[in-house]
Amino acid sequence: MSLYDKNGKWAGYINKSGSRDLVPVSYNKNVTIVIKNQWFWGDLLWKTKKHSTNDYLNQTLMAKRYYTLGNGKRFYSIYSGDTWLGYVNSAYTK
Repeated sequence: MSLYDKNGKWAGYINKSGSRDLVPVSYNKNVTIVIKNQWFWGDLLWKTKKHSTNDYLNQTLMAKRYYTLGNGKRFYSIYSGDTWLGYVNSAYTK
């Protein structure tokens, strides 16, 4: 597989057996945003900022799915009603 960094710069090749697919896990739980000055992302490559966590601080939102990255960090796919807000690090919630 061809590997690129978060800025789109080619980094080299990696054997597929040395990586794993990013698989969504159904979650469907309410979470509350508790950390300021962070971002909801429009993708898991951190290219598109959608919202600041400041806009949703102390609000309860729905985490419908989560993704666990290779570094062990978990990102929730967050909704307000039927509106998708983006992906947010689970560490920014309780």
